[in-house]
Amino acid sequence: MSNILDYLDWRGDLTLDQSPFNAVDNLILSCVSYIRFEGIVPNSTEAVSIAEAFGRFSALPEAEQQLRLRVDAF
Repeated sequence: MSNILDYLDWRGDLTLDQSPFNAVDNLILSCVSYIRFEGIVPNSTEAVSIAEAFGRFSALPEAEQQLRLRVDAF
């Protein structure tokens, strides 16, 4: 079964001009809002791309990859 990461691998290189914002993009941004960014984005004045934030999140030990909501709740 495919998941959000599969979708990003498949469609993540397209701009919004090439493929307008859609329901799946909305789902992805909704899921991102549940990530605890403490320790990933050091402060509110540092710009960090989604790709960089995901890299930092993925580098954390699994026990520290905390979501505010369990992933299997979706």
